[in-house]
Amino acid sequence: MPVVGPGLKEGRQGELVQRGGALSATISQWWAGRHGDRHGHVRLLMPGLVLASLGLAAMLWLASPAVVIASMCQFGTGFGIIENPTFALTLERGPASGYGTASAMWNLAYDAGYGAGPALFGLFAARTGFPAAFALTGMLMLAALPAARRERSAHATCRTARAIRSGRSRCTRSAAAETSSRHEAG
Repeated sequence: MPVVGPGLKEGRQGELVQRGGALSATISQWWAGRHGDRHGHVRLLMPGLVLASLGLAAMLWLASPAVVIASMCQFGTGFGIIENPTFALTLERGPASGYGTASAMWNLAYDAGYGAGPALFGLFAARTGFPAAFALTGMLMLAALPAARRERSAHATCRTARAIRSGRSRCTRSAAAETSSRHEAG
């Protein structure tokens, strides 16, 4: 941790950063799964993205150990919130018989990002320093907001149309197309 910020000392503060981020991610994953199962996963995409990206961007203030610890807890919370709905929405894209393939694809993308992200972060941090690398990573995460907004809109449209016609609450792109074609035919 001393390499990241001069205000952080080895030992207790570094441990708080790691454990705080991991604990907040674990708790928020549990909460996001529970909330998503009851109210829909797509609603969690944008808040999770914003929390995680702002947590990373706040790492501009590395001189303050309290800010670093709070930032990593905020990032962990956002990360935990977004991990759950992305997986659930991946499974919703296809039939139950395709869950194994969908899970493998999600895990492949997750692992690729988990490997490539830190490598690219390290290259950038070596040239600009950690504060700029954290801020850029936070800004890059916000680039996913338009996709999250489109996903939320597609689910809202599908949910409204399906609730009127069938009373079911599960919403997928295939369901939206099905609802749309029924509406045009009927």
